[in-house]
Amino acid sequence: MLIQQLEASDEGIYSVVLANEYGSVTSQEAQLVIDSLIQIVQAPVNVTLEGEGTATLSVQATGPGLTYQWYRGESGDKSNPIPGATASTYETDTLSSNAQFWVEIKTGGVAQGLETVNSSTIEVLYREPARYFFGNVGPGNRGSFGLYIRNDDTAIFLANVDFQNEPFEINDMVVAESGYFEYRDSNETLVVSGEVTGETVSGIFGLANANFSGQISDIDGESSAFRGFYAAAIPNTSDGIVRVIVGPDGQSFVSVRLSGTGESGMGSIDSSGLISASLNSGYIVAASLDQSFASIEGALLVDSENYALDGHREDIEVDTQLFNTSIRGQVRGGSSTMIAGFVVGGAGTKKVLIRGLGPAMTSLGVDNAVSDPRIRLYRLSDNELIAENDDWGAASNASEISVGAQMVGAPPLASNSKDAAFS
Repeated sequence: MLIQQLEASDEGIYSVVLANEYGSVTSQEAQLVIDSLIQIVQAPVNVTLEGEGTATLSVQATGPGLTYQWYRGESGDKSNPIPGATASTYETDTLSSNAQFWVEIKTGGVAQGLETVNSSTIEVLYREPARYFFGNVGPGNRGSFGLYIRNDDTAIFLANVDFQNEPFEINDMVVAESGYFEYRDSNETLVVSGEVTGETVSGIFGLANANFSGQISDIDGESSAFRGFYAAAIPNTSDGIVRVIVGPDGQSFVSVRLSGTGESGMGSIDSSGLISASLNSGYIVAASLDQSFASIEGALLVDSENYALDGHREDIEVDTQLFNTSIRGQVRGGSSTMIAGFVVGGAGTKKVLIRGLGPAMTSLGVDNAVSDPRIRLYRLSDNELIAENDDWGAASNASEISVGAQMVGAPPLASNSKDAAFS
């Protein structure tokens, strides 16, 4: 059998049957594998547009003398070829609704027309852009606010108001199709209500004789690349968190909670992603946004105290892992020995660093700290002593203990200290 022009559909398993008047015999099977002349290195990917705009579609392929033709519609439908779209990259026209595209790749040169490959259907998904409003609370100068309305019409409302001693925060509000929104507390008391009308928002605070009004931000402003809602933890505090509505036109609203209190107010953001906000009570926030990782980091200054900030935009999924935790309590002998426990789950082995600090706590301002602590580790199931230490610097793996402390961000210990640790 001679196949004059091989096509991809010819690939498969073949056999031959020989027959005469005495019977027949079937040959062994032979598999025909056709190596494609065209190899797609990177296929086109779906694109999501937030607001009206163009989408850039591209494909990377290898092969002899490749030519390209982009089409609008589902893969294989050649009824809507796009004039002039004959390169590996294609920028669509301005889109304001969902659209589908695909690209046909052909061999050229001496292999002209020998092979054709169609990409899968590329979906360009259109979403109404999120909306950002900033404004003031009245009558008079009674505060300011930021309102962030997501694509799904859920919203975050942050405000600084004179009738409340802490930041005003609503994180789970819904804006109706009509533009109306309200939020009630667990007792069904109206907390805030308002309405979005075109490019303005206005409303009232139900708990006080106060109203608010503001304007929408230009979606294509100087800080558009960083827009969104960010949350940053304040490490080494029990409840510290900074929430920021980052608008697309240089405005932001910052809300800080720390040690049961906090402050909030308007801030600014420039085209490089630098946020600054000077709030009441001496709160100053200076942070930077990283567009590549959608992260936020920086510092919070409260009077003479300096706190670090570390967080990300709300749509970024992160894996959290416990690195460092501590307890503090009274330590005495006998039945007053301090006992703490932890559970290690999963299979295999896990490396841990355990420290019992005394002298190191004195240097941090703790009075009457234990002068020479000793720690022992037991397995609960059989009370087996697994490890113990008195004076970490004398341990055979002291350098490993020191490195472990650096890895988890634990304060370093003096090599000759009486603190205890093992790893």
